[in-house]
Amino acid sequence: MSGSVAELARQWFDLVWNQRRRELIDAMMAPDVAGFSGGQHVTGREAWKTQVFDQFTRAFPDMCLTPLTVMADGDEALIRWRFRGTHSGPGLGPPTFRAFEMHGFTWQRFRNGRIVEGRDGFDATGLAQALASGVSQADVAVAPGAGASDP
Repeated sequence: MSGSVAELARQWFDLVWNQRRRELIDAMMAPDVAGFSGGQHVTGREAWKTQVFDQFTRAFPDMCLTPLTVMADGDEALIRWRFRGTHSGPGLGPPTFRAFEMHGFTWQRFRNGRIVEGRDGFDATGLAQALASGVSQADVAVAPGAGASDP
């Protein structure tokens, strides 16, 4: 992968998250990456794959992470995003078949074209409560009926 930090950040969301190109994680993320997501600290690319990527893509097979704003400075990028998806798969609890929407941000630091550190900011507690109760929480909307809307 090559390009500016902003382009790399956009590619991360498009290729890895939205196209589910799990095999590209090795090319885009350093083996010893440090990650902070949903209140958990994850060290290493393999741990990130199983503890973050696999959990979310299994729980929300139709998920879409839409970058709304991408800002870059030096080797860092900040991405403000919108998440939409239907909780229809195993992971993050039994499937609820409810559509969810939330907003958040991801900060990434790159070295030699790879992510070496990342931090996600979103309402993880609100998501857990919404999954359990089916009721919208602070920054997490539960859509009526099943199926997520298009971005």
